[in-house]
Amino acid sequence: MSPSTDFFEHAPDPVVAVGVEDGAAVVRAANPAFEETFGRDADRAAGRPPAEAVPVED
Repeated sequence: MSPSTDFFEHAPDPVVAVGVEDGAAVVRAANPAFEETFGRDADRAAGRPPAEAVPVED
């Protein structure tokens, strides 16, 4: 495991990796803290725009 992968996986705060697909930002991956904080599976967030990846409560 590389240092950057280790940081990503073990960071205590939610972290997402974002890339560009067809000119739009999309989530590539999310760490376990993202899943724990937002209650959303990282696989479900992947491929979505960042604004859609994080659930918003009213």
